[in-house]
Formats: sequence, structure tokens, C-alpha cells
Amino acid sequence: MKFRSLLLITSLAWLGATGIARAQFMVNPSLPIPEPLPATDVSDFGYTAHWEPLTGVQGYYVWTYVARTAEADDDIFYLFNSDFSYISSLGTPDNPDDNGTTDSGFVFGNFNQTPYKNWLIGNPVYADGVLGLNNAWYRQRVNAQMGSPLYDMSVGDGKVYVSMTVRGDQRAKSLSIVLFNADKQIYEQEVDSKTVPVTTEWTRQTIELSGGTKNCYLSIQGNDDGQGSALYYLFDDLSIYQKLHKGETSAYPCDYKDVMGAASSSQTMDLDPALIEGGLHYEYLLTSFNDGYVSNNSSLVRVTPETTGISSTMTDTTPTVRVDGLTLTIHPAATGACPVSVYDASGRVVYSSSATTQTLTYQLPAPGVYVVKTGLTTTKCVAR
Repeated sequence: MKFRSLLLITSLAWLGATGIARAQFMVNPSLPIPEPLPATDVSDFGYTAHWEPLTGVQGYYVWTYVARTAEADDDIFYLFNSDFSYISSLGTPDNPDDNGTTDSGFVFGNFNQTPYKNWLIGNPVYADGVLGLNNAWYRQRVNAQMGSPLYDMSVGDGKVYVSMTVRGDQRAKSLSIVLFNADKQIYEQEVDSKTVPVTTEWTRQTIELSGGTKNCYLSIQGNDDGQGSALYYLFDDLSIYQKLHKGETSAYPCDYKDVMGAASSSQTMDLDPALIEGGLHYEYLLTSFNDGYVSNNSSLVRVTPETTGISSTMTDTTPTVRVDGLTLTIHPAATGACPVSVYDASGRVVYSSSATTQTLTYQLPAPGVYVVKTGLTTTKCVAR
């Protein structure tokens, strides 16, 4: 147990070595917590977060979350779900791309896949459609591992499920999946853990961890000693999920931005509409930061489209939106005043009009995806 505790301390050291982890793990509970206000300028591609300025802080972090509110018991919410098909590599499971992890001693990485960029990876290696870890430097530095951002694990009876297809090379025998409570001191951090056997054959493994609290994170870490030479674990079809009770909400962070200056009170954030298909929605929260530490999280605030203030004389007929090259044609199809806004893929408004019942035309600035909001209706279109 003492040996493992030393490894966990080292794990936290590398998790704290980058900005994304420092923003989550170095908590000073005495720092004031910003109070999030309703988001404005909400579109398919972005929103503006607001809060009241604080004193005694250097700035703020704004975190965007993807969330689900369960409609029935045992509603499954995925905190992570990937088959790693986005990884394109000349490496194979028998001969993965080492990524310099054996020669360099230790390499930091993350998932280059939205929305899991907030995860950190120690000593990542790659095969085509497969993620790997190299445990070459187990004793000298730290074991290879994947480290999650903070999650609220208190819902779903404090349980989290991890399912993966895993294999290793000839020397890889086992790995551990560990649930930590980030509120406690380092030597008390482990909440629950399971050891998974690893062989040279692809094997599906599903485990349950319990005891989750509001500020938890996961680590998937190798247990074998490479003694300075490559020792590989390989992963495919990795999913991490909770089983929610009806009415419970769970969420995972998909993006964040840091805002310098105590007097700051707003920040424009980006959204990806593809992330909230299937009954999901966006929420955001805030923390303040000062001298390398952050406050506890604020409450989550749902990112809700704004009311439009449209005249009650407007009918519920569907507007016509047509794109021919870069020419956008809009017919509001309303009997009263009908505001029109056009957003580019970054969420920036490129055109707006109080509009009338007349047909409008607008030359789009460049090819790409645009969102047209006409009264109560939102239409996505593509200019080529």
C-alpha cells in the first residue's frame, strides 16, 4: 500500500504539471466562488457567460459542460465514449508508434478528439484506431496512465462503470482503474480501485467503482515495470458511464477558457452542436483563481437560448432559407416583425436584421456552415 501511495502522489504531480489539470486539482476553498448569471447571445455555436466581478482574485475559469437530466431510472450517461477511430497511425497493435516515449523518458499527451481534450495521457503510443500506453519508466518516474478531468460522481448512487477492450505485449500483465476524491489530502485520495488482467489477446473488461462524491476523477494506469524498455498496454472501445436516477443530472467538461483580471465579468465561449444530440444539453460553471490555485466550482447554469421578443402577431409558419453559391435568400414567412440573425461556424453574427415580411438576400463572406435564426426557427445551411 505504501508503494502504491507513492505512485498516486507522483500521478498528481504530473496531473498538476499542465494548465488544464492545474485548473481543476489545485483548489483553495477559501477563494471566493463566482456566481454565474444567465448566458446571453446563445446560438448553436456559442454563448456569452456572465458573472459579478470579485475582489482578491487574479481571474476566472469558465467551463462548458455537456449534461443529461435522466428521464427514467438507469438512464445511462457517458462521461467518455470512444472507439479511437480518429487515431490514424502506421503503427499496429503488435508494433505501435512509440511516440518517443521510450527514448524520451516521459511524454505528455491528450485526446485530440472533441469533447475529451480535457483528459491527460502519460506516455501515449498509437496504432491505427487504437490508443496505447507505454510503461517503460514505471519506477524511475511514474507509471503510464490516462487521467480524467473532475466529474460529479455523487449521482447514480456514487457508482461509475468503466468498460474497455484491452490487450498488452508479452510483459504487460495488469492495469488499475482508480477513483479519487479531489477534496481530500493526497494520502487519502483513493476512493475505490479495481485491477484488470491484461493478456496478449483483446479482452473485454467491465468494472464498477463506488463511493463517488462531487469532486472525483479517474486514473487508468499500468501496473508493470518496463525497467527502461517499452512495455505496452493497448485500448479500444473505451466507455465510462453512470446509471442515473430519474431527475438526476450529470455532466462532463468539454471546453474551458481562462479570463485574466478580477474586474472581468463576461467571456464568449464556443459550442459544438454535434455534442448535444440525443437529449443532451449545455451548462456552464465558473471558478476564480489566484496564485496558482482555484476556488471550488460554482453551481452549473443551463445554457438556454434567449427569448426573441418577437411580436405576438407573427404566425408559426416555417421560413424559407436557400443558399445558391454564397448568396443566402431568406423569406421570413411571417405576418409580423420577424428578426433575422445569421451565424458562422464560430458563432459570430455575420448578419442581422429586424426584418419584415419581405424576402431578404445576403452575400455570405465565405464557404462554410451557417445557422440562420428567423423568429422562432433555426435553420442550418451550407455555402459551397
